[in-house]
Amino acid sequence: MANAISGLGGIPPFPSIVPLSEPVDFKDFFQRQLDLERLAFNLHTQASEGVGEQWAPSLHKLAYKISSAAQLVVLQHISA
Repeated sequence: MANAISGLGGIPPFPSIVPLSEPVDFKDFFQRQLDLERLAFNLHTQASEGVGEQWAPSLHKLAYKISSAAQLVVLQHISA
């Protein structure tokens, strides 16, 4: 995804590779992952809202499904 955004001249809003600290701080690692999942949820929600169902129904449904999946991941992390 980062390559696609960069290829279009944009700057990805997330790090492509984040090296782990030594020793590994798992709480920090999973907090960063949760933050990225929340970002993904927000971006996909905006995409599903930005694609009018009347103009591109299949694309709207796909963006909504991705948004829902991202939300599920966030909720699983929070409840764990």
